[in-house]
Amino acid sequence: MKIRRLFQGGRPAGVKLLRVGPIQRFSTRLVDQAIMDGWMSVKAGLLTLHTQPQKIHYRVTRTPGIYCCHCGAPQEHGAAAQAHVAQWHAGKLSPDRENPSGYIQCNYYEGRR
Repeated sequence: MKIRRLFQGGRPAGVKLLRVGPIQRFSTRLVDQAIMDGWMSVKAGLLTLHTQPQKIHYRVTRTPGIYCCHCGAPQEHGAAAQAHVAQWHAGKLSPDRENPSGYIQCNYYEGRR
């Protein structure tokens, strides 16, 4: 995704969309700042970019948290994720080479158009 921030009188006035993809990951820092600036909103599983010339909507498929790499099930904390992997996916290699433990800690919102 590529955007250009628009300013009016030195204050954020929105964003102009230059390029967008079908799947996007938004860092928590970006989301928090964009909500404060007023050009993004997150409601009922829908992340909306209030861009010009039109709004762009993403269905949130993953919020910040811990997830099983095997089945995608959300976990409450690291110990729960370890127990889940041990119980339901014992002896299986993690499908995510970057997370050999079998679970992942996400610090982003993932959305699909």
